[in-house]
Amino acid sequence: MQKYYLVKIKNGLELQDGPLNNLHILQIFCIIGSVIYRRCFVMARKANYEEKISAIEAKIEKKHNEIKALKSQLSELKAKKASNDYQELTEYMQANNLTAAEVLASIKG
Repeated sequence: MQKYYLVKIKNGLELQDGPLNNLHILQIFCIIGSVIYRRCFVMARKANYEEKISAIEAKIEKKHNEIKALKSQLSELKAKKASNDYQELTEYMQANNLTAAEVLASIKG
């Protein structure tokens, strides 16, 4: 029975026949090791992408929550401002004995 072994050549592998020596065994282990290393590296890199994607999505969610809180604060401040403006207007109208119709007439001019 003929024995074959793989030999690393410039652009890949080549199947040769003949007896195996220590150099051939070393080449085979190097080939197997490099394939395993590449697969582990690719898997680690994919996992790293997943971690980065998750981290960015978490940041987006955090910013989204911050924006919601800021919008809530903004609407509260606008409501307080409108209430304050209305109170000033009614106080002015009472101090000067003005009705809403008189104020509108003076604004429309």
